[in-house]
Amino acid sequence: MDNGVGFPEARLVHRSAELAEAGTHLRPPFALKAGWLEHKSEAGGVVVGIDDDAELLEVFEKMHHRLGHGDYVVEELDTRPDTVEILVGARRDPGLGPFVVVGSGGAAAEVHQDITIEMAPVSPATAATMLDRLRCAALLRGWRGRPAVDVDELAVLISTVSQLIAARTDIDEIELNPVRVGPSGALAVDALVIPHSPK
Repeated sequence: MDNGVGFPEARLVHRSAELAEAGTHLRPPFALKAGWLEHKSEAGGVVVGIDDDAELLEVFEKMHHRLGHGDYVVEELDTRPDTVEILVGARRDPGLGPFVVVGSGGAAAEVHQDITIEMAPVSPATAATMLDRLRCAALLRGWRGRPAVDVDELAVLISTVSQLIAARTDIDEIELNPVRVGPSGALAVDALVIPHSPK
């Protein structure tokens, strides 16, 4: 957990020779990501469901050949059942100030356009009301026999992100997408932090 936000176990690698050591610290299946890309899926910068070290090496070499040098992340794939993908973001607007965004997450987040916004920071209680306003809220409470997810932990995570953007003037934007939340808690499986850039 980093700053109150939980992440899967992961290792940073830059070349194929580092993969063997990364694999000794992580349990398959793996995900491999080009960590510097903002829109990883569109650029082919993320592959999930990698079953073993040999496949990891093959996937890395192909991705590295296409995308070049950079910070690659090998991550334990979150395989927990009954999870819901949520977007948690925060931005600092020059006119409005800091605000937090919560919505339906995953690769199709921009298609669903299911979001709610509050000025930052927010309390966990306010974060919970933000979740209640989403069209996908029924998925969080349990739907068609699925168990409810840990909304309390998700609300704390949202509050934490909102406090970060309010307190850290050196950060312009934070995006956690998706946050996979299940009955056992919430994990942010992809994160983007954009530092402040003076105009």
